[in-house]
Amino acid sequence: MKAAVLERRGVDGVIWRDFPDPVPAEGESVLRVTASSVNRVDLYMRDSGSGITHTLPQVMGVEAAGEIVEAAPGSGLEPGTKAILFSEAYCGRCRYCLAGDQPLCENVKIMGEHRHGGFADYIAMPSSCFFPLPNDADLVAAGALMTGHLTAWRMLFGKRALRPGESVLIVGIGGGVSAAALALAVRAGATVYATSRDEAKRARAVAAGAAGAFDSGGDWPVTVDVVVESVGPATWDRSVRALRPGGRLVVCGGTSGQTVELSLPRLFFKQIEIIGSTMGSYPEFAAVTGVVAAGLSVAVDEVFDRADYPAALDRLAAAGRRLAVLTNSPTERAESGLRSAGLRSCRLRAGAREAVRSSRIWRGSFPSGALAPRRGNRLGAASVCDGAGATPPLSSSATPGSPAASYYCKGSVRQ
Repeated sequence: MKAAVLERRGVDGVIWRDFPDPVPAEGESVLRVTASSVNRVDLYMRDSGSGITHTLPQVMGVEAAGEIVEAAPGSGLEPGTKAILFSEAYCGRCRYCLAGDQPLCENVKIMGEHRHGGFADYIAMPSSCFFPLPNDADLVAAGALMTGHLTAWRMLFGKRALRPGESVLIVGIGGGVSAAALALAVRAGATVYATSRDEAKRARAVAAGAAGAFDSGGDWPVTVDVVVESVGPATWDRSVRALRPGGRLVVCGGTSGQTVELSLPRLFFKQIEIIGSTMGSYPEFAAVTGVVAAGLSVAVDEVFDRADYPAALDRLAAAGRRLAVLTNSPTERAESGLRSAGLRSCRLRAGAREAVRSSRIWRGSFPSGALAPRRGNRLGAASVCDGAGATPPLSSSATPGSPAASYYCKGSVRQ
């Protein structure tokens, strides 16, 4: 097969070349990749990779959507089915996995980081990582969904859920996570502000629903309940100052550096919370796909052929860029162009359903229909709190464990 292979560090270290086809281990299935998006972690792996256990040469790419070509026995997957990959292979055995909080898995293996990734003709992953899609699903949108939208979802609705009427400041708007956070927060009924050094990005944020956008290097004339932070030292102090008493700062990265200073009096006198966040769980991803199925768009900046992977990385590294998607299929490229794409809802595999049954997705009340599908309440396999804090029971439209099983929430979304 062909793959984007990291041979050595640096801009010249990634080569599109022949690479051995994946040999699935027990319990793994194989996806023929149609589309995958470029992410900041790809740049990090290319240029550093420090702190991430891996061996070169390695296939890059932390996202993938395409068609199942080989299904593990007993997995419930079927060859020929469209699917999106959950990029983190959780062990399912540690205390965090057993508690339904998979992002804290002690033995996680992430595609494109710890194991071969999605910028290839084929990829093998544990069958529990395959989320089947409808036949008419947009694979370009699916290829750009996982990392940005799931990270943003957990930041906003994870440990402390955003509530209608709260205010949010997104620091450094323009990337995949921040763009997804803006769309999700607006849809949840929050008042959203954004910062950027780029005037065009600020204008796009306002057009996308932000109540205001400010220069990241200037004054921010607002105080808010939640700050979404991914920049780090360059904006950290102002991010903390922008919080109201009792507010929370949720951080998922540090593009300007890895070390910050914090005023302890400001922390305890204002009683603010600082929450670290990365990626998300199986049921959180099911909720993300449900919201996208309800009409939330997935922003795609440009579509590249995967043989042009180095150019896509350079575009991501340049100022003013958002999501670039690499695809194998000329048809997908022709149909997609530059657009915001829709995606139909997906289903959880059997290995993830127990996590859904034991987990809450939304931990509070939300505005009527704000995050719900416009018709009915089908969210794939998502379990949604009913606003009073109770998770309603799930019912199945097929025998549990069967590949056609889709789950519905009873009375969980008020239209």
